Amino acid sequence: MRQRKAALLILVLLAILVLGAWGLLTLQTKQQAPTTVTIDLPLILHHSVRDGVHSYSGTISLPNACNTLSNGISTKGVDPSHLTIQLSEGSVPCPSAVKTAVEFLVSFTDGRTAPVVDAVTFNGMEVPFTLTENQ
Repeated sequence: MRQRKAALLILVLLAILVLGAWGLLTLQTKQQAPTTVTIDLPLILHHSVRDGVHSYSGTISLPNACNTLSNGISTKGVDPSHLTIQLSEGSVPCPSAVKTAVEFLVSFTDGRTAPVVDAVTFNGMEVPFTLTENQ
């Protein structure tokens, strides 16, 4: 009788371990699933100059109204400066799944010659862009 109880106890513990491992594996798989963000490409980048300040603006679609957009600019070289415009999305849980257009603006003051935009990045990945001149 004691052997039967011990065997049953071992069997129950083994079942709990198997179910726990399966649940943990499933949870980790869901947490590691990459979230892909799709934006409309090519990104249209508008350039304007006023009093020596070069401004670059545009609109980008984010997956919902709750997400935020951060922007920045990195430079290399001088006369002309070479720029990389950096955009990144702050993602938060949101009940709305409606794509939302968000505007951005970055500015740069350069010396005598106009800067050259080498790249635009979104979440660290380079994206194709078209540069237009505002009059």
